[in-house]
Amino acid sequence: MVTQIPVALSANRSFALPMAVTLHSLIRTASSSTQLKLYLLGNDLHPGLIDAVRETVQVIETPLPSSLLKLSTRYPQEALAPVFLDQVIEEERILFLDCDLLVLDDLQELWNFDLRGHALAAVQDNAQPYHPDGSSYFNCGVLLLDLKRWREQDSGRRVLDLIQTTPCRFFHQSALNQLYKDNWAELNPRWNLIAGLCGRSFTPHRL
Repeated sequence: MVTQIPVALSANRSFALPMAVTLHSLIRTASSSTQLKLYLLGNDLHPGLIDAVRETVQVIETPLPSSLLKLSTRYPQEALAPVFLDQVIEEERILFLDCDLLVLDDLQELWNFDLRGHALAAVQDNAQPYHPDGSSYFNCGVLLLDLKRWREQDSGRRVLDLIQTTPCRFFHQSALNQLYKDNWAELNPRWNLIAGLCGRSFTPHRL
């Protein structure tokens, strides 16, 4: 039985190389029973990269909303893509991946994770595992989203409101952690490990 897994990634042209590495690892580790449906979000995606990926799997090129405001000088507008998935993608459930990841296993186990009524599932952050009050803090590099519930809760608008009205050191990640504090499903850490913090380096020297 083949399982279709919708996966969304977002980047601009300057991030084409890391995105290519993530996509290659994602496609290479997919089992024969996994059918990937890739949503590549951005208004300045590298056309050569899209064409190359399209030769192997289904790709849907997805522009970001023209109304998207540039709310940060530190982060590009593509960083806000997870917030707008419900507006540009007609799925009820989707997996969002950052474009600086190495995918090392087939994603069916992750895709079939029971959200238990939550709008999102994520991994507790390796670098900042807790809020000041001791509650768990999650990393947004890998998000399993119930877009139906996300829409019902008007989460995208609420995240934007938080970004515009409260200090958000890590942009949408900080806002999502405020919005979904103590109301998210925790994934096994294996699905989003920060290599450097776990004692593994993929470069000969520290950068």
